[in-house]
Amino acid sequence: QKLALGITNADLIKIPADLDSISSSQDSDGDGYTDRQELQSGFSPYIPGSNQGRFKIDNNLATKLKGRLLLQVQDKGRIWYIDQNGKRWEVTWGNLMSLFRKLALGITNSDLNQVGATNTADGCGSGHKFISEDLGISFCYPDKYGNNSIAVKQENNKVYVYWAGSSPESGQSVEIFEKDRVDTLKTAIEKHFQLSNYKDCSVDESTTKYNTKNGATTAELSYPFNTTSDGPWFSSGYCPDGYEMTNGIRYFYTTPDSNKFLFFSIGQYSIDLSDGRTWQDTIKLIDSTFKFTDETADWQMYTNSEYGFEFKYPKNWKTTGGGQTICEGDCFNKDNIQIVKVAYGVNADGSINDRNSYLGRLTNGEYLKISIIGGEGYYYINDVNAIKGGPSPTVYLVGAEEIFLMNFNIFDSSKTSLGEAEKLFKQILSTFKFIEKENNSGNDEGAG
Repeated sequence: QKLALGITNADLIKIPADLDSISSSQDSDGDGYTDRQELQSGFSPYIPGSNQGRFKIDNNLATKLKGRLLLQVQDKGRIWYIDQNGKRWEVTWGNLMSLFRKLALGITNSDLNQVGATNTADGCGSGHKFISEDLGISFCYPDKYGNNSIAVKQENNKVYVYWAGSSPESGQSVEIFEKDRVDTLKTAIEKHFQLSNYKDCSVDESTTKYNTKNGATTAELSYPFNTTSDGPWFSSGYCPDGYEMTNGIRYFYTTPDSNKFLFFSIGQYSIDLSDGRTWQDTIKLIDSTFKFTDETADWQMYTNSEYGFEFKYPKNWKTTGGGQTICEGDCFNKDNIQIVKVAYGVNADGSINDRNSYLGRLTNGEYLKISIIGGEGYYYINDVNAIKGGPSPTVYLVGAEEIFLMNFNIFDSSKTSLGEAEKLFKQILSTFKFIEKENNSGNDEGAG
């Protein structure tokens, strides 16, 4: 347990399992079907009911976790090992030695002496690391505080850190929200909670109050009056309930250029532990080790200096057309992405199709305006895809001069759900930025 990474059921189920390492009588959700039976049929053993919880294998996640021990934080601390083939094996007292003999590598004394010793678990010291691939976060948390064991539970976009045996809601929590990458923390909070609907609720933003590092910013929702001694009991309606400043500690947090922000709810000062520390020390550990994980870190970068933009795309995709030269048609063509430069001109009915007319249509309320580094975007779902006929995520990208149309050119809704396609599309979109164009007037004229 000391060296294991914490993992949720939702992420664990994405890693293929060696069924022989799982007890033949194990029935995690108590629905009468063993874990082996449900996994063999492609259903989650953690969601009760017949044919419930269909899941998909995530080979990228399995690859990232090769050679790691995982602590299943939502199922009594079961331990798993991910072998070099990306398969998970349950580790128990009964199979520990046989599993070790099967999966371990032999090593000589001389080679073993060259391996540095460590007592840390990914920088967590004697604690554990919690990782959520779907939320894109990781942090360390302690094994125990005082005489109490610490538990972690994820529910939707919220992660609870609490004393084992008590309710998750009685502990501390970290809640994760999406934001436009270019938005400040203050702007992101105002947008998400629609603060214009609340009276006298403001965002107090700071880069120093909670001793944050690496340019991180924190913020609190505050009132135009003092609540330090009286608490928020008299201030209902002034700020979103549960997120307002209290006489405990609550604050928002983000890092530069992140597309996420979070809310720490830590609790009151008065909760003491038997060894002289306070319950807040737990979240201090979480705060100091908290990281937003970047799923695009190993992606490829496409840069077009002629037309002044760049973005990242999955490393297993290949350029299928366009290359570095952008034309009026397919400016950039990947396995799933197409960018087309909007062409201005005169329509068949004699009306002028110019930049202003395009902007007029984009700002009429039918499109969702989003922030783009160096410009702005107008997002919508195209009901009919030209290639496959199904709905397709689409965005107009408006720069200082040109307007580009970006969409899933060959998105196949029979193979991938619209929700999964949107998630990937928005990840790509979050990396898009307008950059300074190459000073080459000949190329600009040739492209039209």
